[in-house]
Amino acid sequence: MKPEAIIDAVLLDYHMRGMDGLQTLEEIRKNDEGLPVIIITAYELDEKTVEQMKKMGVYKILYKPIAMETVTDLIVEVRKAVLFLKRLGQDDRIPINVLIVDDDPGITKTLGVVLEDQGFRVTATESGREALAVLNSGTL
Repeated sequence: MKPEAIIDAVLLDYHMRGMDGLQTLEEIRKNDEGLPVIIITAYELDEKTVEQMKKMGVYKILYKPIAMETVTDLIVEVRKAVLFLKRLGQDDRIPINVLIVDDDPGITKTLGVVLEDQGFRVTATESGREALAVLNSGTL
């Protein structure tokens, strides 16, 4: 039996040094096909890449610069889906754990502050490898 995921949603930068967002997504999907992953990118993605991401179950693709309201609205939408899947109804007191994966500390910090202000628990990493370590560790 697979343990319950400690991370409920991932905000994943597409263009990172080392393991990029697509490679990270591929690794995430090997262990968790249903984890909501939102791709964040400052680059225009070609149609083939977008289709590949959709096939891999990407929840949404956001293009930088991103309005923080867009991020929070999207995460609230994800919260509802996660709580429904966990059969917990719409209880806003239940924290949702969001993993931010971005090699830009400014983006990570800004997203983290905004999400924490909305009541989310945030874990931030600067690389795909760090993100996978968090996801595989079973702890925050």
